[in-house]
Amino acid sequence: MSKLTTVQLVVDEFGDDPAAVTSVIGFEPAGNAVYGWNSVPPQKSWIAELPEPAPDKLEDRIAALVRMLERHAEGVRDVAARFHARIEIRVDARNWSGTHEPNGPRFGYFEVSPEVTAAASKLGLGIAIHFTSGGKSHEG
Repeated sequence: MSKLTTVQLVVDEFGDDPAAVTSVIGFEPAGNAVYGWNSVPPQKSWIAELPEPAPDKLEDRIAALVRMLERHAEGVRDVAARFHARIEIRVDARNWSGTHEPNGPRFGYFEVSPEVTAAASKLGLGIAIHFTSGGKSHEG
């Protein structure tokens, strides 16, 4: 699985200082992001992800992130109670297409096991899944 598809712990709604999350959760983020639109105030996110090399299979990557977060369970639960925290899976359709058809149809499937969803739930985390396509729009 390429870097186009990501699995991350994302925390937002913490104010202006990402250190507020770091001090509660007990480890440093992989990064911070600021995003927004002209009519909406910018949103800041605190992001944690697996260090490289991450597992190739998406299901294994999700499970590995949850196991990593379980090592910091008390801090993760506290962050989830104070801020908007969740596991985000961003699936890029380009990971599911063959190299011979870079803009062809894309089909893919993954499953998050009950054990992984239960472990995430015990940490107070939901799972958000976003699907994107890097291909050209269909023209009719």
